[in-house]
Amino acid sequence: MDLNTRSEKKKSAGDIALEAYKENPCGSNLLTLFAAYRPLIQTVINRFSFNLLDEDDLIQEAQIVCFKAAQTYQESFNTKYGTYFIQCLINRYNSLTRFDGADKRRNQKRDLSLEMLLEAGEEKILGYISTNEGSISDELNELITKQAPVLLSKLELRVFKLKILQDYSAAEIAEILEVTPTAVYNALGRCHRKLESYIQGGDYYYPSSKEETIKKPSPNSDEDNTSSS
Repeated sequence: MDLNTRSEKKKSAGDIALEAYKENPCGSNLLTLFAAYRPLIQTVINRFSFNLLDEDDLIQEAQIVCFKAAQTYQESFNTKYGTYFIQCLINRYNSLTRFDGADKRRNQKRDLSLEMLLEAGEEKILGYISTNEGSISDELNELITKQAPVLLSKLELRVFKLKILQDYSAAEIAEILEVTPTAVYNALGRCHRKLESYIQGGDYYYPSSKEETIKKPSPNSDEDNTSSS
């Protein structure tokens, strides 16, 4: 048995998976790398207690951290990738714990009227005020549960929920989502325009290469949205 063979035998499944990912950074290799550390990830998850995040959320966060760690890891760190990845994951969970704990101390705004929604943050998300309390409640429920996920991009929807439902500041949202505060403000601005357009009954054209129209459904329609190119 030569030295190269011995060296190969000493490599863990994680080491081999990392090498494969570095050579070919595709989705399947990333999943293999993540699977190699799944037991350690579960051990870390079990150390934390969150109010708003469930295990699926934490696993998704771990996948993101695994990807970023694989991108930034270097052998010159003088530590194994697994150690580096798990430390990055612990740091991420610690960061989420701070915000999760802060949210627990906030008064939840799950039954807000649209007027309360307008007063909830620094930015004016919706340019609409109704005087009919019943219709306000119905409109808000329709907006949050059905229309927002359709009208907004993934980033805009996450920013919308963190800002309106959980009352995080723009700076806190930027740290949670690991984006710049400018990106948060821009996302809030787009939320404002899209949701205001929906509430006022107009068609909304997404500013993209492929224009897509989202029409507000009629009261007698069973469909949530009608899309056309």
